Amino acid sequence: NGKPYLLTAGHCIADQDDAWRTVFTFNYERSGCGSGTASSSQTISGSELISTVSGLDFSLVQLTVPPPPSYKPIYLGWDLDTTGVTSTVAIHHPAGDVKKISVDNDAPVYGNFGGGYDYMSHWQIVRWDKGATEGGSSGAPLFNQNHRIIGTLTGGDASCSNPVNDYFQRFDRCWDDYYPPANQLRAWLDPSHTGITHIDHFDPYNYTILSCDTLKNIAPGEKTGLKNLDFGGYASGHNWLGINGFAEKFVLPDSATLSGVFLFPLKLYDFSSADGSYITLFVSSGNLSQENWIYSEKILFTALKVNQLNFIPLWHYLPAKDTIYAGYEIYYGSKDTFAVAQTLERAPGSANSAYVRYRDIWTPYDTVFSVPASFYIGLQVCNLTWLKTTSKESTRLFAKVFPVPATGELNLVHNGLFSGDVVALVFDLAGRLVWTSSLKADGTQMRFSFGFLNNGIYVLKITTRNNSVYSFRFIIQK
Repeated sequence: NGKPYLLTAGHCIADQDDAWRTVFTFNYERSGCGSGTASSSQTISGSELISTVSGLDFSLVQLTVPPPPSYKPIYLGWDLDTTGVTSTVAIHHPAGDVKKISVDNDAPVYGNFGGGYDYMSHWQIVRWDKGATEGGSSGAPLFNQNHRIIGTLTGGDASCSNPVNDYFQRFDRCWDDYYPPANQLRAWLDPSHTGITHIDHFDPYNYTILSCDTLKNIAPGEKTGLKNLDFGGYASGHNWLGINGFAEKFVLPDSATLSGVFLFPLKLYDFSSADGSYITLFVSSGNLSQENWIYSEKILFTALKVNQLNFIPLWHYLPAKDTIYAGYEIYYGSKDTFAVAQTLERAPGSANSAYVRYRDIWTPYDTVFSVPASFYIGLQVCNLTWLKTTSKESTRLFAKVFPVPATGELNLVHNGLFSGDVVALVFDLAGRLVWTSSLKADGTQMRFSFGFLNNGIYVLKITTRNNSVYSFRFIIQK
């Protein structure tokens, strides 16, 4: 059902504090074996501990948000069968290194790792045929020949020079050796008690990307830089006029799908790193009124690089057509400085695509500064071929909450998932009801003011008139 569960070793994530503090990195890999570069930029911070048993060395956590489409995630399948395993593969990160793959062409055997773990609760890899694990590989999945998880790594003797005797906790023992839901996998992976014994992998977004392109309104070779204002600051960022919003207008020739935004900062100064300075990135449809925002996200200064093009993937794909705006808000509470590149030498009367929020009114750039311009803001636009078009898949894909995290104001956008009278409830991680309200769900967007909530992870549940319930996790971080 698309819940972002992650299985790892219990000694890697032992309690809720570990789960909350963990940063999960995706696609940390090279393009070829021993060649190419690896990026660690695709991350998700924090999770909720769902189930764990120290004696079986497993922990199941749920990520604070689902991996976005740009991460290209696959939810892996699993298998309880212990008799038909003929070969195994492990994918891991030894000593925190880029992704490695180890292969054993023989069947694993039952093993007893000792060290206080439950008796014979591990798979033993007697000897790897290709590769080996090392310290730091713990929690790595062990796959059978059908590409399904059958365990995760606890430890062993293996090294590159001596690839022998690795021990992986057995998925089947973690299934229901212990009865309480907080100490087993079955309650979470088969909550309806269907008796299923295996499941194959699942693509949560069900699409094939045909082509993606970058849209920007700056011509090749056009001069760009910063426009300094006479009394201080920059026309594309913090300035003496107090302009606090900047946007680019794009007119799409056809309906498309937005997957990311590009920014080229030339000034990025965090006066006090302890403040957690940020901009608010947004995408708006039709016009720049905040009611028309279809996406927003807080972007920390620390997540951006100065003097280079920054790609910011959207947490979910946005269907778009006609006129789209992409931009950012800045804040004047400290001595921070943020400004992006812009065109510098456009003649009066030529094309203007830049807009600024001056005196709380969105205004064309050339109305304020007398000359037209474009900001160095771009869109990544993709055309998609959908492999599944059932209403269920469409509904699941386009029901999202944002921003992530939220400081108080939370938006819920959907594609007709519910309408009319609904009941909204908010629960904390302990399952306590902290807020409820009866609402009218008109249109495809709902707004909530949760400034009264403390920092933390919460669950928003929407109950409709026909008793359908939809749940959304969100984070409050002030």
